[in-house]
Amino acid sequence: MSKPAELLLFEFLSEQIAAAERGSLLDERTCELHDTIYQTIKKSYGWRISDAVSELRPGPGGGLRELDAEMTLVCFAKVEGTNKKHRADALQLAYQLETKAVELFLADPELGGRVCDIWVRRSPRGYDNYDSNPYAIVNMPLVINPTSYEE
Repeated sequence: MSKPAELLLFEFLSEQIAAAERGSLLDERTCELHDTIYQTIKKSYGWRISDAVSELRPGPGGGLRELDAEMTLVCFAKVEGTNKKHRADALQLAYQLETKAVELFLADPELGGRVCDIWVRRSPRGYDNYDSNPYAIVNMPLVINPTSYEE
């Protein structure tokens, strides 16, 4: 049996972080990855994978395939410093994480052979609060193993 789409995405992004150069955006010393939005944030920025909604349907050759798996990849960056009104740096960092994720998905839409394809839909950016700390965030809606290219 295959793994759920959110775990396949987590594995793919984990490999990207593990392979990142020291000092780069995805350096595992500064960037964290959560397999759920319920984990505690410990670093200043990273990615969080939401719960998923999908359909299981019969696949070619028998067995079931997970299709149209919808989830959100949250890019987050803590607003640092004492003046929490200076949010531009955090928003820029969240945007860089969004851009990096899209680059990775475009370079390997099969997530290392784990899935058939991945879409990134329009992604809202803004701010949120977590443990009384402000964060810039991007909520990237994803569809893994889409069955059509219609919006």
